[in-house]
Amino acid sequence: MARVVLTPTGGGLVGPFEPKVFEALRDGLPDSYAVAPNFQLKQQGHSALEYDFVVLAPHAVFVVEAKEWYGRLTGDDTEWLINQTPRKCPLWLVDLKCKVLKSTLGAVGNQLWVEPLLVFPDGTQTSSGETGTETRSA
Repeated sequence: MARVVLTPTGGGLVGPFEPKVFEALRDGLPDSYAVAPNFQLKQQGHSALEYDFVVLAPHAVFVVEAKEWYGRLTGDDTEWLINQTPRKCPLWLVDLKCKVLKSTLGAVGNQLWVEPLLVFPDGTQTSSGETGTETRSA
């Protein structure tokens, strides 16, 4: 079971999906991992960014964005369609959060691999990019 790291800017988990993701991360990852749920980081001259989860692994740091989107997701690196409703691609925001976290950590951040992850509910079908590669949740 992963350790839980509470942060000074941490808030509560939002909606019914985030507690499920939190439990899956906490209970499914080994004790060499840690999970920091729902906190904010302020970047200079900009609004604070809300982090759903950050997972600290022995080999990397993962910024996890939990999207409670159901149905069929398609798209590319600019726009996604959720059941044919357009949405801005969330990968840009998660990537920005990775960069802000890495820079906030300063010299330590330069030594870390920080990777973005998107998490969707079970049963959500996703298809992205030009190849039309499709994945399905378990």
